[in-house]
Order: sequence, then structure tokens, then C-alpha cells
Amino acid sequence: MNIFFVQSPLQLLSAIEAREFLSSKKNDLLVIDYSKNKRNNEQINKLLEYYKWDKIQKFLIHISTKERIIQYLLFVYKILKQKDQVDSLFIGDYRSDCMWMTINNIKPKKVYLLDDGTANLGIEKIFLNINEYNVKRIKNKDFIFKLFRLNNANRLVVDLFSMFEYPTLTHINIIKNSFPYLQQNIKELDADNNTVYFIGTWITMPGFITEKYFFELFSKILNYYDGKTVVFIPHRRESTKAFSCEFPNVKIERFENIIELEFLLKKIRPNYIATFFSTALITLKNIYNVENVDSFLFDLNKLDKHYYDSTKKTYEYYTNKFNVIDLEKI
Repeated sequence: MNIFFVQSPLQLLSAIEAREFLSSKKNDLLVIDYSKNKRNNEQINKLLEYYKWDKIQKFLIHISTKERIIQYLLFVYKILKQKDQVDSLFIGDYRSDCMWMTINNIKPKKVYLLDDGTANLGIEKIFLNINEYNVKRIKNKDFIFKLFRLNNANRLVVDLFSMFEYPTLTHINIIKNSFPYLQQNIKELDADNNTVYFIGTWITMPGFITEKYFFELFSKILNYYDGKTVVFIPHRRESTKAFSCEFPNVKIERFENIIELEFLLKKIRPNYIATFFSTALITLKNIYNVENVDSFLFDLNKLDKHYYDSTKKTYEYYTNKFNVIDLEKI
């Protein structure tokens, strides 16, 4: 039996590919923090409609109320009764205490980390300094676990099921995810050579860049694609009210499904995709074999220092993968 822990549409999509790769007879899915984010949950539900599981359990699991603590502990004890049957356990969020506490008590034969967007690019550093990471992590929940005679939530170095490349992690097993299961339905679609699909991010949220600076950048992007149709696909957290007023001639298309699935359902094979930074650049390139992939770089000094290093690392990863365009030089 395989168990999959997910809490985002991308994690679920990765879990679907992992399930097909393993070809196991029994696969149980656990959706964590369900209903915390409405748009997030809508996209998860859409994926669950198209891809079936042997068993699905959904629940909130922030360890903050007595009811949720009891709910989670009952779940763990139930899993512990059948832990000898668990072959592989897949988790979608390396930061999750509840996922790791479950792993450390069930002790499955194999543990894999699924992709959780570009956040996974920091995994190399964590794996190479795992002891330091465990010392620094918040351990207030470990006290609760110990009261119920459960092991703590310390992290381990685990195997990866990933679309990314990790050149320094030669000592672990990395299963390359090129999305073959989803890709098998793409082959007969004709490429759309007339439209640039610009993928939104949560770049204008507090701590990133101002709305004014974002509009300046997007104006340059429109000039860059002069003569082509640009369709803006907002991120599920992104408001488009001000954007619509600033760029009334740009078509906005909010997808109901996760973007990797939506193009397939609309029978579109994009040949031009662009954004500032988004995991979708990698997934869409792999799945749809997109030929033109543009990433627009901006002045990272305008970012809050908390986001600077991770954003810089993302662009460094993109440099050898996509066409990175520095908007400050246009």
C-alpha cells in the first residue's frame, strides 16, 4: 500500500504521476489543510474528479484546537495499526510537522518528497545540512506528540520524485517526473503559435513588489510581444481588478483547473508561455513540449530581504533552462 499526503493542486498532480509510475494495487490519498484556501480546494476537487483513488480522506490539521489534535491523533493511531502494510509514503510539503510526525511513527519502507513548486529548489541545502535544520525548526508541537507517546517531527533525508534536477544529491534516489501519464493525452493537439500565455504569480502581495512597479514591468512585457496576442492567466491568489483597469485590452482568463490540466481540457497546446517566475514554466514545458519559454527578470533589490535569496536562486535555476529576459535592460 502507498500513502500520499498532499495539500496543493501541484502536489496532487505529482502524486498522480507517482501513483502511475509505481503501479501499486492500493493507493490512499490524504488531503491536508483542506478548505483553508477556497481556490486551492476547488482545483484539488477538479483533479479528484478526473483521477480516482482507492481511498481519499480530507481534513483540516493545523494543530491549534483540541478537536483537530484529537482528529489527527486518531488518524495516526489508525495508520499505525496497518503500518506494516505501507510500502511507500509520499509527502508534498517538507515543512509540515504533521507529515513528518506520521513518517517517524509509521516508518514506511520508502519515503519520497513530491514537488511543491520552486520551494523544492532549496531542498539541496536542507539535505546537506539536515542536523542544523532540525536544530533550528520550531518544536513546540513535539511536546504534544510526546504526551501521546509518539515520535517527534524531525526531518530526514529522503528520496525524491521530482521534475527538478539536483546535481549535489548524488547519494539519494531521484525519480525523474516528466509527467508521462498526463502527457500521453497531449500528442494529438496542434500547437497554438499565435498566443502568448502569461502566467500570473503572487508577485504583488506584501513583501514582493508594488503594484505600480508591476504595471511598469508588464507594460515592457507587452511591448516585447508587440504583434502577438497576450492572454493573462492570474494566479489563484491574485486579484485582477486593478490590472483590468490598467490594461483593458489584455484578455484575462482565470482557469478553473490547475493550469497543467486546463490546457488539456481546452484542447490547447501552448507554444509561447511566459511569467516572472512560476513552477508552471517547468511543468508546461515538460508536458506540452513548449518551444518558447520566457522568464522576465526584474530588479530583485526591490524585494523584501526575506524573499531575495529564494527568488534569486529560482532565476539562477532558470538561466540554463529558459530564455531569461532582464526587464531593467529593455
